[in-house]
Amino acid sequence: MSDTLGRLVARVPAATSSTSNLFAASRAMLAGLWHTFIASDLNHLMMISATRPVFTHQGMVGFYRGPTGTASPTPTPADVVWLPPGVDAGALNYRVPLRVDSYGASALPTLRLRCWVKAPPSGIETVGVVLCVTADGGAPTADAHYISGTVTNTSGEDVTLELPLRVEDLRALSQNVTLGTTASGVPAIGEPYAESVTTAWIGFFNTSDKNSDTADALGIVLSLEMP
Repeated sequence: MSDTLGRLVARVPAATSSTSNLFAASRAMLAGLWHTFIASDLNHLMMISATRPVFTHQGMVGFYRGPTGTASPTPTPADVVWLPPGVDAGALNYRVPLRVDSYGASALPTLRLRCWVKAPPSGIETVGVVLCVTADGGAPTADAHYISGTVTNTSGEDVTLELPLRVEDLRALSQNVTLGTTASGVPAIGEPYAESVTTAWIGFFNTSDKNSDTADALGIVLSLEMP
């Protein structure tokens, strides 16, 4: 992106009197230089605000819930049983609502999932990993925007899935800003606050579908990163 150095402009400690302190009191500086420093810093902060970890979880040892039917060679959202472990003890999936900012002038960030997955010890089963998004927050369907992978390694391996976000993956949300709970009669202040949101879904399945041949998924990290 133009108008940024790609980092915060370094400053010397406050009250430093050496000539290296461009921001010392009473030191003359052209308006253009001030604009360059300030614009660069603000643009850089805006860009790194758009790229950040949005979800981390220790994961789960011993999940076994199978796909909804015969798993596709390339797993799809329709293959995953989207029930939380609290409802289905053998299932493993996560729902992550998040705010999305553009990276730079118009580009949307990439949603990146990192985790470590180990297939069941029998050596004949497959673990499916699915990352998808829904603009309305509803459970994923076969039409959801997704990326997926599989693991058959019984010793475990790192998994990385990258899903470039699209405009159609987002929902515009507008809400009033208040200084307290609206239920207590606190009026809204200023203009409504508008943002773009989406819901990310992380799902796993284990083709064994039995608790005697379980799989592991650990160190789950979901991030918004530069496109």
